[in-house]
Amino acid sequence: MATRNPRLSDFRVTVSWRAKGTRRRMMRVADAWNEAPSCYTAPAWTRRPVLQTASDNLQRIYENDGNRPLMALLDRPVGCVLDVGCGAGRNAELLRRRYPNCEVHGITRSVAEAEIAASRMTSCRVCDIEAEIPPDLKQMRFDALVFSHVLEHVREPECVLRRFAPLLNEGGAIVIAVPNVLSWAMRWQFLRGHFEYQPEGVLDDTHLRFFTYFTADRYLLANNPDLRLVSKSVTGSVPLWWLRRYILPIRCSEAIDAAGCRRWPNLFAWQILLKAVYRASSGAAALIREPERLGSAQTV
Repeated sequence: MATRNPRLSDFRVTVSWRAKGTRRRMMRVADAWNEAPSCYTAPAWTRRPVLQTASDNLQRIYENDGNRPLMALLDRPVGCVLDVGCGAGRNAELLRRRYPNCEVHGITRSVAEAEIAASRMTSCRVCDIEAEIPPDLKQMRFDALVFSHVLEHVREPECVLRRFAPLLNEGGAIVIAVPNVLSWAMRWQFLRGHFEYQPEGVLDDTHLRFFTYFTADRYLLANNPDLRLVSKSVTGSVPLWWLRRYILPIRCSEAIDAAGCRRWPNLFAWQILLKAVYRASSGAAALIREPERLGSAQTV
């Protein structure tokens, strides 16, 4: 009877174990690669999960963690802010955390949203922002207006901005966030022939307008001479897939995301952020722009 070679047996076990580990890693990488375009979701500030939906959309509740990158554009103390399309009021929480004495008022179309937001804001009104501004609101003046992922829901967003801008104090800021319809994930979806409205995200079934990095400020501010663009930036991510998940340190991934968004904002941006300053004028000419933050952006 032949004797068993212990060294050869150990070698076979080691090779088998390593092969199984490699196979598992390869399967994990393949799954991440194949599923990434469909499962790769935008950051929490661009997702607005629907918690409750009525047939007329007037009881829909949009809830998230607030839009931190947009709130960061309000880099000076503000005393009174109007959040137009405030959702459940998370942006108010972010502002009050930063400026404890700030009064934040909100507007929403959803009664259900207003009930939640009222506990997080100074006040919350239920009205249609495409209709007339409530009389009591017209008497108020604000240091800043916030439009976080709301202008894509209206028919004429530039008219909405023109109507609300006079509510600002002279030199007051208006900050705007809209989704980028030509991010890499959306392009992949279009390339596969998919254009279907969803209950959330860029193709939210209540979206009426779509923007890109190169059209957002032109469509929203070009016909509003009293609003002077002072900042244009984006937030987004580069599709690193399994490298981000298993290999690269978080800081390294964030650095790659920042570099990609600077170089090709129209490809890697999830949302476009605009900041404009209100300067009242009787008949201002064309919109005067200051240098943009993304200077060397490439057309993609």
